[in-house]
Amino acid sequence: MEAVKSFLLDNDSKQLEVLENLIKKHSGSTVKIIGKSTSINQGIEFINKHKPPLLFLATNVQGQKSFDLLNSIEPYDYQVIFIADYDLDAIDSFEYRAVDYLVRPIDIERLQRSVERACNIIRERMDIVNYQLERSACQVSCWGVISIPSYNAIDVIPQGKIVYCKSEGKYTNFYCLDKSVYTATKNIGEFERLLNPNLFYRVHNSFIVNIQYVDKIDKEGGGVCKLKDGREIPIAKRRKIHFYEFIGAIH
Repeated sequence: MEAVKSFLLDNDSKQLEVLENLIKKHSGSTVKIIGKSTSINQGIEFINKHKPPLLFLATNVQGQKSFDLLNSIEPYDYQVIFIADYDLDAIDSFEYRAVDYLVRPIDIERLQRSVERACNIIRERMDIVNYQLERSACQVSCWGVISIPSYNAIDVIPQGKIVYCKSEGKYTNFYCLDKSVYTATKNIGEFERLLNPNLFYRVHNSFIVNIQYVDKIDKEGGGVCKLKDGREIPIAKRRKIHFYEFIGAIH
């Protein structure tokens, strides 16, 4: 399981180093520290740029409150664990959705529980977001475009640009006219029903072709679909007759 990215903010470099070592030693497999600072302004700049899901913030940083940082950053979904020398700001901290408020010296078991709770919340929310993205990705508008979800993005491309699709297990590769390739985190069956049925045909369990780019059909050797760019796509025996009829009906 991928470690959750985090950012550390503390009052001085010595305290920052101690906090970093504690987290690495006791929660290193769960959390990956991608940034740290002893400055509120630098912290704001880093967080706005990288949007780390988990924040470890000392309540007092060089005469300023880390609450000021949270009031100044761009809105996004994060979890925060506050670190303090005293419990004076504990009540205020929970107005900022704090997972926990840890008072120095930090109790190791409580630190571990807090990190685990924060990471579970982050992963659950990411799962919900990814599910919603995948659902919205499976949309086609008047057969004109198709949305291709990957782990990091959703690419929206014209269907007429797609030359063929190839199954790669639970993934699908889309090979396009401009030689670009898109990999979707969905199996080919999901896309078969979304592609324009007047242009696309599943000639094989692993392939869907756009007949606009078919140059010829070689009936010898079991049947091969030759594309205009020279690529050859196998035709499954049980699909041959229907595919020939499909091509004939179109032309």
